[in-house]
Amino acid sequence: MAKRRSFAGDVLDPVLSHGDLLLHITGSTARAARQAAERTLHALPPQQVRWRTEGTRPENRTENGRGLARNPFHFTEGYGNPATEEESTGRATVRAAQSEPSWAVGGSYQVIRIIRLATDFWDRDTVHEQERIMGRRRGGRWLDGTPSDERPLFATDPHGKITPPLMHMLAGQLRTAAIPHR
Repeated sequence: MAKRRSFAGDVLDPVLSHGDLLLHITGSTARAARQAAERTLHALPPQQVRWRTEGTRPENRTENGRGLARNPFHFTEGYGNPATEEESTGRATVRAAQSEPSWAVGGSYQVIRIIRLATDFWDRDTVHEQERIMGRRRGGRWLDGTPSDERPLFATDPHGKITPPLMHMLAGQLRTAAIPHR
């Protein structure tokens, strides 16, 4: 089990950390998922459940092969998801050239972060302000009008008059680029 890395502002709860097996069970209803989870846990050898969480994602759908969902902040997300099984596998699978331990090659890592969302505060902002923070319209279209499944040309707006330079979508890309892959 790998040691967890914390980030600035994290308040990690040891009770909700670590584990050796992850089961992600979905269903058409919350009840169906709960029943499937109970049947699955019953079928496994005896184990201690370290933590468990339940939730729903309203308005899940597939568009052009990508899994999309409406997040708790009322925005459609998932446009950066891979569109094919091959793309998903290529993005998630550890390859020998990635300086990972030999036992990890052909597998993948998964990190689960349970976060609390301040939706009460968020909902006090206007839709216009929320869209400027996210960098997209609620339905997914970029602020400059670029369709949701295309990349906007941020270079055409260097001063951030249309798309703020520290908006969520771009800041996430910058953070991702700055984190060295191990």
